[in-house]
Amino acid sequence: MLRETGVLALMCLADLMWTTWAVATGSAVEANPVLRFYLERGGLSCFTAAKVLLFAGPLLALELLRRRQPHSIRASLRVGIVAYLLVYTLGVLHLNAPAMERAARCRTEPCVVTPRAARGPLAR
Repeated sequence: MLRETGVLALMCLADLMWTTWAVATGSAVEANPVLRFYLERGGLSCFTAAKVLLFAGPLLALELLRRRQPHSIRASLRVGIVAYLLVYTLGVLHLNAPAMERAARCRTEPCVVTPRAARGPLAR
């Protein structure tokens, strides 16, 4: 197995663990509409199965193709790692922008903090 395959698999597993915990505790919602569908229709077990299949399947296919085109597969995995980090970071920043703006305003002016229960679950 390529090191890049392992890195991407660990990133996906870490995201799965974080999302499962955050959704179960009510501190986040699933931002991916495809995975949100499985979460809303089948609960955490269905969501977990869908997420694992959606990343393990392509990684397995790439590992099988690696024997024919090792350089292009390695390059594809590296692009996948960078893309995953970029999309994840941009998604978190976009979904948390209102909270970040509130925090910035509270540094310069008096601020009223609303209890978490009144705000609802935080988006991831």
